[in-house]
Amino acid sequence: MSIDLILLALFFIAFLVIAVMSGRKALFLRTIDVNAIPQDRAALVKNDLFATRLSRKFIVVSRWVTTRSQPARQKIQERYGALVEKVETLEREYRVRAMLKRSSVDPQTTARIQAILDEANQLLKDEELEKAEQKYIEVISLQPTEGEAFQGLGEVYMAKKDYTHAKESLKHANKLSPRSTAILLDLADVYQLTGHQQKALEECRKSVALEPNDPKSLHALFVASIAVGNKQLAKSTLTQLAAINPDNQKLSEYREQLSGMTFH
Repeated sequence: MSIDLILLALFFIAFLVIAVMSGRKALFLRTIDVNAIPQDRAALVKNDLFATRLSRKFIVVSRWVTTRSQPARQKIQERYGALVEKVETLEREYRVRAMLKRSSVDPQTTARIQAILDEANQLLKDEELEKAEQKYIEVISLQPTEGEAFQGLGEVYMAKKDYTHAKESLKHANKLSPRSTAILLDLADVYQLTGHQQKALEECRKSVALEPNDPKSLHALFVASIAVGNKQLAKSTLTQLAAINPDNQKLSEYREQLSGMTFH
C-alpha cells in the first residue's frame, strides 16, 4: 500500500474517532432539558457548546495521528497542516460571531435575560437546584454567550456534587468571561474538591493576577498553597492579605497553619 493510501486511511480513522468521541462525550448536553425551552433556541445551546469542542478534538486527533505516524510525519504535517489551520480559523471565527450575537441582542431581550438570571441566582441561594438549573438553561437558550449563566450552572452542579458537569460549565464560563475572578475561584473549588490541588493553585494564581488586592482571591491562594505544601508562597500571600485586610480575625489562625508547615 502506498504512503498516500496510508495517510488517507489515517485521516479517515481520525475523522471516525472524532465522530465517536462527540457521541460518547455529550455528557453536558444530556443534562439540559430541551423540552423546557423552545426547540430552535435549544439548538443554539447545542451549537455553542460543541462548536469549539469539536474543532479542538479534530485538531488533537490530527496531531495524534502525526505523532504516531513517525515514518510519514513530515508528509502528514505538510498535507494536513493547512487543514488544521483552517479548523483553528473556523474556531476563531465562531468566537467572533458569538460576540457579535451577544452585542446584537435587543434591549427588551437583554432585560428579560437579566430578570431570569436574577431569578436563577435567588433560586440557587435558596437551594432550589432543579429550578435554578432550568432558569440558567433558559438564559443560555436566549443568549448562548452569557458567561454568568454558565457560571451559575456550574455552581448548581457543584451543589449537586456533579463535579464533571460543574467543571465543564465553569471552563466554558471562563472562556466567555476570562477576567472574572469569581469564575476562576469556582474552578479552583472544583479542582480542590476533586483532589487536583495543583490545578486549583493555578486558578487561584490567575485570579490574584487579575485582582492583586482582592481578599477572596488572596485567601483562596493561601489555602491552595497550604494544600500543595508551598510554604514560601503561603507566607508571601499571607503577608499580602494582612497588608490589605489587617482586621481579618482569621489572620492569627492562618499564621498558626503556616507555622505548622514544613518548608517547601
